This record gives sequence, C-alpha cells and structure tokens, in this order.
Amino acid sequence: ALLDQINVAARRAGLEFSNFQPGQTTTGAQFDTYRFKMSVRGSFHEIATLLTAIGGLPRIIVPTNVTLVEAAARILGEMATFADLGIAT
Repeated sequence: ALLDQINVAARRAGLEFSNFQPGQTTTGAQFDTYRFKMSVRGSFHEIATLLTAIGGLPRIIVPTNVTLVEAAARILGEMATFADLGIAT
C-alpha cells in the first residue's frame, strides 16, 4: 500500500526512515484527503530523490510543510539532514 511504496522509495534513496504516522482525514464532496506525517534522515540529495520518487507514484501525493534541519554528522562526506514533512493524498 502507500506506506510500503514510500518506505521502498526512502530505502532506495538511502534514507533512514524514522517516523510515519497518520494524520487528519478531510471528507470532501467528491473525494477524501488523507494526511500523514513522516521524518527521514539523510543527505539533502537523498531527500530530494525521495520527493521526486513520491511525485512519480501513480497516486497523487502532495508533500506539505517540509522542514529541513542540518545535523551535526556527515553521511559519506555530505552533511546529514533531518526532514520532517507532511504528505496529503
């Protein structure tokens, strides 16, 4: 399902997936919107790769409220970055 697809995309990008939790569901006239919160750790380029992969999934998924925080450690020579973001579908 959706969690599996995002988890696979995160692993392929080389990210450490630390959190995925369901959020609020909004009922609409024609469709419902499901929201999730997630956190990952990796390089900036790995996070960008994940966002690109999410954009390429067959289901429409919109990243929201993306927050990037630089970590103190490096990963393979690149600064490690923590990303907290929401997704809506």
